[in-house]
Amino acid sequence: ASSPSGFEGFGALTQGAESSPTGFTEYRVNSLDDSGAGTLRDALSAGNRYIVFDVAGSITLLSNLDIRYSYITLDGASAPAPGITIHQPAGIGTSISGHSSSGTTHDIIIHHLRMLGPGGHDNTSNDIWGMDGEAAAVYNVCIDHLSASGSNDGVFDIWGEVHDVSISWNLITDTMTALHLSTAAGSGLRRSRISFHHNVFAGNNERQIKIRHDNQLIDFVNNVIYGWGWFEPGATGLHIQYDAGEVNPSINVVANVFHHVSGISGAPDDAIIFDPGLDQGAVYFSGNIVPMGETDAGLSTTASPLAIPAEAKVQTIAAAALGENVVPITGTHFPTSEEQALLAGIRAALAQ
Repeated sequence: ASSPSGFEGFGALTQGAESSPTGFTEYRVNSLDDSGAGTLRDALSAGNRYIVFDVAGSITLLSNLDIRYSYITLDGASAPAPGITIHQPAGIGTSISGHSSSGTTHDIIIHHLRMLGPGGHDNTSNDIWGMDGEAAAVYNVCIDHLSASGSNDGVFDIWGEVHDVSISWNLITDTMTALHLSTAAGSGLRRSRISFHHNVFAGNNERQIKIRHDNQLIDFVNNVIYGWGWFEPGATGLHIQYDAGEVNPSINVVANVFHHVSGISGAPDDAIIFDPGLDQGAVYFSGNIVPMGETDAGLSTTASPLAIPAEAKVQTIAAAALGENVVPITGTHFPTSEEQALLAGIRAALAQ
């Protein structure tokens, strides 16, 4: 097997299983059961594995699924049509976690899967592939071309000590609190060198994304945020929180589209919420498309973008071109008819 190609950003240097200095084995998933031989859960019970799928269809999780071992490639692109859908019922989550016993978790690639939470917007679900670096660091992660929907907690939430991550070309829909980067103040734990690029956020209430506390060298480029406040008022698109006296976030926000959807609770001027203070980090806005009545001008705390190393730079196109060049090809490569209709609707709305 060979690693997926074409990844960009801070997580793109990992080759997942193929980065292992001691080699890897190929694990073939041939069962859609929750556990037992040939299942996804069994595949993830050890590291140094390149996981491919001989079957297609739905896997319903009966308990949390936690990646805690390193050098893993979870290659959903290997599945036959219509691909793999993982159902997370109420109270069940998926995560990439470091542990005090087994240590750090690193060099993980997950791509071309559909992840379905319970929906309902009642806070009954856990994360979809949250990254938990609280007990031990998580790093060298690429999450690419996932279709993730219906989580009432978060999708790819990132907390604790997490670095060198790419979150790219994903379709994130129908969530209350989409994506949060945070850890308790004073913990000394940092999120750093994280790329969010070419993702579509649609039908979510808030946190597209939200960052708080010590987040450094975050690169948020060429994403589409299609509405906010879908379920309740007071919600926002991008939220960069300022906390006096703390180490505050540093982030590039470049060439994204924040598209207001009329008829829902989200107000046009809540596309971006950022109130910097004296000890604010370096925050740079450029080239974003925002609703009438909103602006990204004058929000930057630095005249120059955060310097991204050459190997982590993302190919960037003008925000006006995202509807045509990005929206149609986000999410898993086996989109459902409903996903296709949603993306076509977003593309049409951005063209108006």
